[in-house]
Amino acid sequence: MTGAALAQGYITTVAGNGTEGFSGDGHAAPAAQLNGPTAVTVDGQGNLYIGDSHNDRVRKVATDGTITTAAGGGTACDPPFGDGGAATRACLDHPYNVQVTPEGELLITDWEHHVVRKVDTKGIIGTVAGTPTDKGSDGTPLGTYLGGAQAVAQSPDGGFYVATKDELWKVSPDGRTIKRIAGGGTSADDGVPATEARLKEPTGLAVDASGALYLVDSGDNRVRRIGADGKITTVAGTGTAGFSGDGGPATEARLRSPWAVAIDGAGALYISEQGNGRVRKVAADGTIFTLAGTGTPEYSGDGGPAAKAGLNSPAGLGLDQGGNLCIADFENHRIRMVAGATKVRPPSPEDADLSVEPVFPAAAQQQGVSFLLGARVRNRGPATVKGDRVTVTLTLPEGLVGDAGCLQNICTRTFPGTELSPDVGSLDGTFRVHATDTAPPGTRTATVTVSYAYETNPSDNTAQLPITIVKPEPKPRDESALTIVQSVEASAGPGKETAIQVQLSASPAVRVSPGVITQTFKAPKGFVFTNAPTWAYPGGSTGHPDHSIEDQGKTLVVKSNPHVNTGADDQSPLTYTLPMRAESDASPGHSTDGSATIGKDAPIPLSGTVLGTAVKPVSTIGSTAGDDFHQKRNTDFTQIPTVEARDVNGTAVDGARIHFAIVDPNGTGSTFADGTSLTYDTTTRNGGIAHSLAVKAGPHPGDFTIDVTTLDGSGKAVFHLTVD
Repeated sequence: MTGAALAQGYITTVAGNGTEGFSGDGHAAPAAQLNGPTAVTVDGQGNLYIGDSHNDRVRKVATDGTITTAAGGGTACDPPFGDGGAATRACLDHPYNVQVTPEGELLITDWEHHVVRKVDTKGIIGTVAGTPTDKGSDGTPLGTYLGGAQAVAQSPDGGFYVATKDELWKVSPDGRTIKRIAGGGTSADDGVPATEARLKEPTGLAVDASGALYLVDSGDNRVRRIGADGKITTVAGTGTAGFSGDGGPATEARLRSPWAVAIDGAGALYISEQGNGRVRKVAADGTIFTLAGTGTPEYSGDGGPAAKAGLNSPAGLGLDQGGNLCIADFENHRIRMVAGATKVRPPSPEDADLSVEPVFPAAAQQQGVSFLLGARVRNRGPATVKGDRVTVTLTLPEGLVGDAGCLQNICTRTFPGTELSPDVGSLDGTFRVHATDTAPPGTRTATVTVSYAYETNPSDNTAQLPITIVKPEPKPRDESALTIVQSVEASAGPGKETAIQVQLSASPAVRVSPGVITQTFKAPKGFVFTNAPTWAYPGGSTGHPDHSIEDQGKTLVVKSNPHVNTGADDQSPLTYTLPMRAESDASPGHSTDGSATIGKDAPIPLSGTVLGTAVKPVSTIGSTAGDDFHQKRNTDFTQIPTVEARDVNGTAVDGARIHFAIVDPNGTGSTFADGTSLTYDTTTRNGGIAHSLAVKAGPHPGDFTIDVTTLDGSGKAVFHLTVD
């Protein structure tokens, strides 16, 4: 098994889905069912063996993660329990403990059968110690009753140890003799021969590199050691059940129902405590601390720190060659694994889990342009971190150079005078760097690392920072690179709305961005600017620029940046739409005296056409003044003025409708109190000629004006009526 994917001290599940039962052989171990696992061990190749106690089997998890049955058929039978046959067909009854010998054979404590079984490398099972019947001991392994055989361990000389209810036995390497080496006595003291000691339900055994034997004296809540001199001492626990002592000497700590013990190459001990729901570690200097479990009997915490995970009655322990510790999580029906357990040291008051939050530009960077690169450092706790103990190191790839705080391609920073509390804020580990002018375009990778002496999880203290370098684009040009044309001419009758359009363009390869400049537009004769102008690009981007309308509408001033081709949204051309209105008294005709001046560019002309027809007098009656005529007061004869409609080019307009109106200088309308009135003919005449039918002057004296206009409101002729 491997913990390579996990941070040091983090926990995961390697076998069992949490539902008690038996299933899953031939499939992934985490999906399989286990039932009350009490033992776990790992062979030299990384294969995992599980004492699946309540399933009466020993299960194997291969290095590829597949689970199978290595021993036990799951059914009861009479002695000899399948000895001499395939281990997978044999009867086991609560295999509480399993160990692997250096030769690859399995030693199994068959608890209810009171024997020790061995499975050889060919898969054949046999009994190597114990007898199902209580007959005492005849001095041979197979003639000795091992009541409630619970734990087994290989001895350095090739024999093995087996722990029973209150005694510890050793079987010789040749398998012919057995003797009691501990227990059976009455003394609870340290330093006495182990054979005089009182043991209470020893449940776990381990042997260190010197050959010293460690046993879990479960009922006495202690872990004991038997040295080469045969004397027994306490290495953990006070004998009083409880939980205490983390951070202090293991011999002053309280344990509760310890079950198993394991020992690593450095001499550190690992102790499972079913009653406390924890696995404790005793460092080589004797300091004890919690490695896994919170004390709450639950299943939780996979993927996080083992000390914050929930265990439920942890039992057997097994270390692999990578320093990972496997735990038989009995009531959770799982096998858990703490990655890098052998490297986990006692907690320090300054322990903290720092992480890096990468900072790098998402967009490509141009040669010679500086940008921020590095990381923000965050603290997951538990301790508050002093900034002067944190170092951020940024290693730059070829083509990037740092500004301040960098030496060649290495940038470093510490944070004196600062503190970083858990889950609050961050330290700024970024540096301003730039690509050299000669850096080849393309993507390269920088590396940022945060270092802290009391780091508890270094797995996320390094990040890779990808940076893409491109050559700088040519600088945008000013408005002189624009081609400016009037694309739509103003055209409307008097009083009517219209608009001029002006286009600003450049070839696709030319980027134009002069900044905010003044753009002045002069209206052609007969027109005035009215409303807000609009800018628009072909892609649909549009808006209103800052503007002002001056000179009673004759001048429009725009202040904006007429940029084109600088990005996807401003591709050429830029079109201005300038709302206008033909003045109500404008004479029909075409004018080119408007202008558009874009920044420092020379103005271009703007043109417009006032639409409509001109009305001209043709003849008058009753007056030598040409356009005047008169009548006597209270006369009934009719004088008929004649007018003609012509277009702006002077051509008579067939079908024009001409309107006559008499205008009272006193503002009373076209019918006067004295009876003066005007009737008119709206009949269309060929050639645009129209005649009034009758003008009757009443007794009211004075001058009156007759306005003659076409019905579309364009052009007029004035006649004066004198009444005397």
